[in-house]
Amino acid sequence: MPREKMRFGPFYRTGIAMGLGPREIDDLSLWEFGQVVDGWMTANGIEPKAKPLSDDEHDALVAKYS
Repeated sequence: MPREKMRFGPFYRTGIAMGLGPREIDDLSLWEFGQVVDGWMTANGIEPKAKPLSDDEHDALVAKYS
C-alpha cells in the first residue's frame, strides 16, 4: 500500500504569515509548530473553533479505537 506524502505548503504559509522564516519552520517539530500556532492565535485573540477534549472524552475515544 503506498504511503501518502505529507504536504508542507500549509505549514510554510502559516508560519510565514506569523512572521517565521522558512529555516525557522524547518527547525520545528510538528508538535512544536502546533504549539507556536496555538500561542500565536491566543496572543492575537483568535479563539479555537473546537473546544479541547476532556480527559473522559479522550479516554473513551482511545478505548473505542485501540
